[in-house]
Amino acid sequence: NGAVAWVKSAPKTQISSALAQVSPHSLHSLLSKIYCDCATTRAENWQRLQACLDDVEANVSGAHRAQDSAGRETDIAIDHSEFTQLGAAQIEVVAQRMRSHGLNATVSSIHINGWIGPHNKLSGARWILRELYRAELDVELNRWLYVGDSSNDQAMFEALPLSVGVANIARFVPQLTHKPSFLTRAERGAGFAEMVQVILQARKLAR
Repeated sequence: NGAVAWVKSAPKTQISSALAQVSPHSLHSLLSKIYCDCATTRAENWQRLQACLDDVEANVSGAHRAQDSAGRETDIAIDHSEFTQLGAAQIEVVAQRMRSHGLNATVSSIHINGWIGPHNKLSGARWILRELYRAELDVELNRWLYVGDSSNDQAMFEALPLSVGVANIARFVPQLTHKPSFLTRAERGAGFAEMVQVILQARKLAR
């Protein structure tokens, strides 16, 4: 949700090779992280996040931390549709509990995410473009396309005229004030691949 970015620190061919090997060690040597908050702020926030996570699990029936929680540095996540199934009422209780701790809370396609600070996906996109490219997202919106699948993508759907929702966003459509401009037929990664094929075909025809 806009607090950290992974950036490549090696040529594209090396990254592709590392991905093919599926080796965490080789990936870490080729990718690096950039944070929007300083180390002191992150450490203080992490303590608050863990206290909230423990509280949610102890007091909300059926709530369990996401299985990737060990790798989360700037947010917490409660599983609602990946390995644990929570109903709409339970999801709202979790989100409200996070907010009672002073966290922001949003619902993705599989998790309820909580974090501390004013950042979100849109502010994160603006920040990382300035950081890496000295570019201003808001003055070149037509150069960028965003792909999302859940309610926490709304800020990007609203800001970018070129936005795509993969098909599994259908479950969230009734909750969306701002919807994507285009929808794919396929869900998840297959939907992303579908979108890429459309772009590649359009470029081919334009030549």
